[in-house]
Amino acid sequence: MTLHNDEPTLFDKLERESLVHEVGDTIATCNPPHVFGVHGDWGLGKTSFLQQLQWYLSGECPQQGNISPADRDRLNESLPGGKHKRHTSVVWFEAWRYQHEAAPVIALLQEMRSQLSWHVKARRQAAKLGTVAIRGALFSMEEVTKKIGIQASKFEQAGERWERENLAVALPSHTMREHLTKVIGDLIPTTKSGEAKPRLVVMIDDLDRCEGDVAYRLLEGLKIYLTLDNCVFVLGMNQKVMEEAIGRSIGLTGGGNDEQQSSERANRAAAYLEKLCQNVWRLPSVEDPKALLLEWIEDDALSARIEAAIDDFACLPP
Repeated sequence: MTLHNDEPTLFDKLERESLVHEVGDTIATCNPPHVFGVHGDWGLGKTSFLQQLQWYLSGECPQQGNISPADRDRLNESLPGGKHKRHTSVVWFEAWRYQHEAAPVIALLQEMRSQLSWHVKARRQAAKLGTVAIRGALFSMEEVTKKIGIQASKFEQAGERWERENLAVALPSHTMREHLTKVIGDLIPTTKSGEAKPRLVVMIDDLDRCEGDVAYRLLEGLKIYLTLDNCVFVLGMNQKVMEEAIGRSIGLTGGGNDEQQSSERANRAAAYLEKLCQNVWRLPSVEDPKALLLEWIEDDALSARIEAAIDDFACLPP
């Protein structure tokens, strides 16, 4: 009997190809800036879905390592890769790996810069690019990150409340946004008149695995610095967990007893996330988990025994 692992996969067996197409086409044709969400309970396959989405948009998925020509052919039969690669670059960010950073948005910017440099390198193989201009853009992006970092270290000492109330005022954030828009525009593909607008798509995975205040600070960083005319962000998350995390970090407007404060936190957190995310797609549960499970079991005798047990007891999770 083959033992299956729980690693993300590009090969979909949960009949979500049509949803990948829907989400991918929306991301590729929307008018940035946009923040979208992909909701799913833990273990429902959010990371696999986001990687399949990355493959569909760009035809690449570095997190999966080198994909063999045979696997590429298999993938393209059900999920054609790179449909929107002419005007879309994709960056992958695992939020929980950087949750101990003082200002998570700095880690995100550094990851964007690092991965964009690889995108530029790949594009150089197909066309002549201005090396001096590209280096200037990468350097400029690094300088913006440093400026944000310097400010972050200052207000870290004064506490998170000061950060929330003063960050937008302490830095010329509109200038930062204009500059980052220009820099990112120099690093992503250009398109001809009449074609879709070029965009950078940033997949933020495992946001709900971060400690609550970290997730909130990262979302605040997106609002302040990264509301850019050429960027689309996709948040992989358990929406309920995220709202609880935001609720623990967000300020209250009034008093009241514990129950009233808890209700206000929940309502404000839901409103905060709803305003930030223009749309949240919910990953559907498996329609026929019994059939899916039996498909994965290669031992006929064992399969028959398990099928009998499933028929006798309602023992499969959603």
